[in-house]
Amino acid sequence: MMVETWTNIDGYNGEYEVSSLGRIKSYKRYPEGRILKCGSTPTGYRVVTLSKDNVLQYCSVHKLVALHFIPYPEVEKIYQVNHRDGNKENNDVSNLEWVTCSENHKHAFRTGLRNPCWGYRPKGELNNQSKLNEKQVRVIKWLRVINPKLSDLKVGKIFGMSEYTMFCIRHNKTWKHVKI
Repeated sequence: MMVETWTNIDGYNGEYEVSSLGRIKSYKRYPEGRILKCGSTPTGYRVVTLSKDNVLQYCSVHKLVALHFIPYPEVEKIYQVNHRDGNKENNDVSNLEWVTCSENHKHAFRTGLRNPCWGYRPKGELNNQSKLNEKQVRVIKWLRVINPKLSDLKVGKIFGMSEYTMFCIRHNKTWKHVKI
């Protein structure tokens, strides 16, 4: 079992402390110190409300622990705090690490915290807004190969699509996964 160590939270004149186990203590109205209750964000992170000059500030507990107990890797890069075990309520310093945004996303996919389909827009026919199918796109691309002088406007009229849509297909801005 790890020993709990406490340190003052920067910028609060000794009124608050954060522990290596992810607990926050207030000395503001309690000279002996009192452990504060944490709330949760809709995404499951533990937060605590700190007050300075009668202004309330919501702080993420995992970020407070990381800032006060884990050295920041490089000043040139922006880092995020990752929960190694994927449990957002486990704010023990041994469970936290600084990672890049990319590393954090990879960890979330690897541990199953994030589904690879979230934020993924289906391509081609699988996209419910698609007005063409892959066979039609292959024909459009093939028409351009056999007759390069055929305009996007004319091809668009054949398929009932705009000139710009044909331009995007021809220049592989859309439907790039479809090969001739």
